[in-house]
Amino acid sequence: MSPTPYDDLLSYPYRGITSHPPMPLADRAAQFSPFAALTGYDNVIQEAARYTDEPVELAEDEQLLLNEKLRLLAHSLSQHPVITVTFFRADEQKEGGHILTVTESVEKVVCDTHCLILSDGTHLSFSSLLAIEGTFFEKTSHINE
Repeated sequence: MSPTPYDDLLSYPYRGITSHPPMPLADRAAQFSPFAALTGYDNVIQEAARYTDEPVELAEDEQLLLNEKLRLLAHSLSQHPVITVTFFRADEQKEGGHILTVTESVEKVVCDTHCLILSDGTHLSFSSLLAIEGTFFEKTSHINE
Protein backbone atom coordinates (compact mmCIF):
# COMPACT_ATOMS: atom_id res chain seq x y z
CA MET A 1 0.00 0.00 0.00
CA SER A 2 1.18 3.42 -0.80
CA PRO A 3 1.20 6.06 1.91
CA THR A 4 -1.54 8.71 1.86
CA PRO A 5 -0.99 12.32 2.79
CA TYR A 6 -2.98 11.83 6.03
CA ASP A 7 -1.33 8.69 7.39
CA ASP A 8 0.45 10.72 10.04
CA LEU A 9 -2.91 11.84 11.50
CA LEU A 10 -3.92 8.26 12.18
CA SER A 11 -1.32 7.94 14.86
CA TYR A 12 -2.62 10.88 16.91
CA PRO A 13 -5.09 10.03 19.73
CA TYR A 14 -8.54 11.64 19.52
CA ARG A 15 -9.02 14.04 22.40
CA GLY A 16 -12.52 15.27 21.50
CA ILE A 17 -13.68 18.84 21.29
CA THR A 18 -12.97 20.76 24.44
CA SER A 19 -15.01 23.87 23.58
CA HIS A 20 -18.39 22.01 23.59
CA PRO A 21 -19.77 19.40 25.97
CA PRO A 22 -20.49 16.04 24.31
CA MET A 23 -23.99 15.48 22.97
CA PRO A 24 -26.07 12.87 24.85
CA LEU A 25 -26.51 9.62 22.90
CA ALA A 26 -30.33 9.95 22.81
CA ASP A 27 -30.08 13.38 21.16
CA ARG A 28 -27.41 12.15 18.81
CA ALA A 29 -29.66 9.31 17.63
CA ALA A 30 -32.60 11.71 17.17
CA GLN A 31 -30.78 13.70 14.54
CA PHE A 32 -30.90 10.64 12.27
CA SER A 33 -34.64 9.97 12.78
CA PRO A 34 -36.96 10.25 9.75
CA PHE A 35 -38.22 13.71 8.91
CA ALA A 36 -41.94 14.27 8.30
CA ALA A 37 -42.13 17.27 6.00
CA LEU A 38 -45.94 17.12 5.81
CA THR A 39 -46.96 16.82 9.45
CA GLY A 40 -50.69 16.08 9.71
CA TYR A 41 -51.06 15.18 6.04
CA ASP A 42 -51.94 11.56 6.88
CA ASN A 43 -54.77 12.77 9.14
CA VAL A 44 -56.16 14.99 6.36
CA ILE A 45 -56.09 12.06 3.91
CA GLN A 46 -57.85 9.76 6.40
CA GLU A 47 -60.53 12.39 7.05
CA ALA A 48 -61.12 12.90 3.33
CA ALA A 49 -61.42 9.14 2.80
CA ARG A 50 -63.91 8.69 5.66
CA TYR A 51 -67.33 7.77 4.27
CA THR A 52 -70.46 9.75 5.12
CA ASP A 53 -74.05 9.25 3.95
CA GLU A 54 -76.06 11.88 2.14
CA PRO A 55 -79.15 13.32 3.89
CA VAL A 56 -82.36 11.51 2.96
CA GLU A 57 -85.52 13.35 1.95
CA LEU A 58 -88.75 11.52 2.73
CA ALA A 59 -91.62 11.35 0.26
CA GLU A 60 -94.79 13.17 1.25
CA ASP A 61 -96.71 9.98 2.12
CA GLU A 62 -93.78 8.76 4.27
CA GLN A 63 -93.70 12.10 6.07
CA LEU A 64 -97.46 11.93 6.73
CA LEU A 65 -97.11 8.42 8.16
CA LEU A 66 -94.23 9.56 10.36
CA ASN A 67 -96.27 12.53 11.63
CA GLU A 68 -99.19 10.23 12.48
CA LYS A 69 -96.88 7.93 14.43
CA LEU A 70 -95.44 10.90 16.34
CA ARG A 71 -98.98 12.05 17.17
CA LEU A 72 -99.84 8.58 18.49
CA LEU A 73 -96.66 8.51 20.57
CA ALA A 74 -97.42 11.93 22.04
CA HIS A 75 -100.84 10.69 23.22
CA SER A 76 -99.51 7.36 24.56
CA LEU A 77 -96.50 8.39 26.66
CA SER A 78 -98.02 6.85 29.80
CA GLN A 79 -97.61 3.41 28.19
CA HIS A 80 -93.83 3.97 27.75
CA PRO A 81 -93.84 2.61 24.20
CA VAL A 82 -90.63 0.99 22.97
CA ILE A 83 -89.84 1.99 19.41
CA THR A 84 -87.09 1.54 16.85
CA VAL A 85 -86.12 4.90 15.37
CA THR A 86 -84.07 5.35 12.21
CA PHE A 87 -82.64 8.84 11.88
CA PHE A 88 -79.96 10.88 10.15
CA ARG A 89 -77.19 12.40 12.27
CA ALA A 90 -75.09 15.08 10.56
CA ASP A 91 -71.31 14.67 10.70
CA GLU A 92 -69.48 17.33 12.71
CA GLN A 93 -66.34 17.30 10.55
CA LYS A 94 -67.60 17.24 6.97
CA GLU A 95 -70.68 17.25 4.75
CA GLY A 96 -73.10 14.37 5.09
CA GLY A 97 -73.58 12.18 8.12
CA HIS A 98 -74.69 8.75 9.19
CA ILE A 99 -78.00 6.90 9.27
CA LEU A 100 -78.44 5.34 12.70
CA THR A 101 -81.05 3.05 14.25
CA VAL A 102 -81.86 3.02 17.97
CA THR A 103 -84.37 0.97 19.97
CA GLU A 104 -85.53 2.74 23.15
CA SER A 105 -88.66 3.71 25.00
CA VAL A 106 -90.08 7.18 24.42
CA GLU A 107 -89.66 9.72 27.20
CA LYS A 108 -91.30 12.79 25.58
CA VAL A 109 -92.61 14.12 22.32
CA VAL A 110 -92.13 17.90 22.39
CA CYS A 111 -94.22 19.39 19.61
CA ASP A 112 -93.18 23.01 20.35
CA THR A 113 -89.51 22.33 19.59
CA HIS A 114 -90.19 19.42 17.17
CA CYS A 115 -88.13 17.05 19.28
CA LEU A 116 -88.45 13.38 20.25
CA ILE A 117 -86.73 12.49 23.53
CA LEU A 118 -85.86 8.86 24.23
CA SER A 119 -85.38 7.28 27.66
CA ASP A 120 -81.58 7.16 27.23
CA GLY A 121 -81.55 10.97 26.89
CA THR A 122 -81.21 11.07 23.10
CA HIS A 123 -82.85 14.16 21.58
CA LEU A 124 -83.96 13.71 17.97
CA SER A 125 -85.27 16.49 15.79
CA PHE A 126 -88.41 15.58 13.84
CA SER A 127 -86.61 16.66 10.65
CA SER A 128 -83.88 14.04 11.20
CA LEU A 129 -86.32 11.13 11.59
CA LEU A 130 -86.54 8.64 8.73
CA ALA A 131 -88.66 5.84 10.22
CA ILE A 132 -90.36 4.85 13.45
CA GLU A 133 -91.32 1.22 14.02
CA GLY A 134 -92.36 -1.00 16.88
CA THR A 135 -94.97 -3.36 18.27
CA PHE A 136 -96.77 -0.34 19.72
CA PHE A 137 -97.94 0.59 16.22
CA GLU A 138 -99.12 -2.94 15.47
CA LYS A 139 -101.63 -2.58 18.31
CA THR A 140 -103.13 0.49 16.65
CA SER A 141 -105.03 -0.85 13.66
CA HIS A 142 -105.53 2.42 11.74
CA ILE A 143 -101.79 2.93 11.04
CA ASN A 144 -100.49 1.08 7.99
CA GLU A 145 -96.75 0.51 7.87
